[in-house]
Amino acid sequence: MTCLIIDDNPVAQQLLTEVIEQTSSLELLGTCSSASEATDVLKQKSPDLLFLDIEMPEMSGFDFLKTLDHRPLVIIVSSEEKYGVESYEYNVVDFLKKPVNLQRFEIAVQKAKSMFDSHNTTLNINQPEFIFVKDRNILKRVPFSEIEWLEAQGDYVKIKTSHAQLMSHTTLNSIEIRLKGHGFFRVHRRFIVAIDKIDHIEDNTIVFSDKLIPVSESYRSTLRSYLNLV
Repeated sequence: MTCLIIDDNPVAQQLLTEVIEQTSSLELLGTCSSASEATDVLKQKSPDLLFLDIEMPEMSGFDFLKTLDHRPLVIIVSSEEKYGVESYEYNVVDFLKKPVNLQRFEIAVQKAKSMFDSHNTTLNINQPEFIFVKDRNILKRVPFSEIEWLEAQGDYVKIKTSHAQLMSHTTLNSIEIRLKGHGFFRVHRRFIVAIDKIDHIEDNTIVFSDKLIPVSESYRSTLRSYLNLV
């Protein structure tokens, strides 16, 4: 999920940024110090999730939410517990008290991810079963059924299909959103795999005919629950 921090406290911004950068399911688009700054950013970017403070100059976090016609998922982050109950009247995902506890942060993010995945799985019912990948100056149509695995390589993503290997100038997070609900699973910060293309799994390594892909510890239990184990 892409996310945006809206908080006028530089220290709180920095601490939250560090936690987000350690969370593989999140991609930080930026930070804002006021509601007006966030409004300008939202005209150009469409984050999936907002980490929103309440007490800010010019406009409170609650008043800011009232201005949004199309609201992303929202996690309120505040040093004042008194806003906890009121925040749920705005249909937010969760309320976190500063300083943010890492365990509570992970729980809140998992709630948001579950809601995000559910929404996108529903949308994918009528979505195309392919993507177009720009390879050099050619747009190539790549059916999901031909993709075996994807690997992040700097500013590019390598896409391995049954016929070729393509390089796309994009992020793994953005492609992951497109693949939701189509039998793909993120197993590592750098890798997404097609479950039905796996040859076998040995210890914590997924084996393809021409590739060994590690499964990071943070994804192991979720992967086991996702597989049809007998």
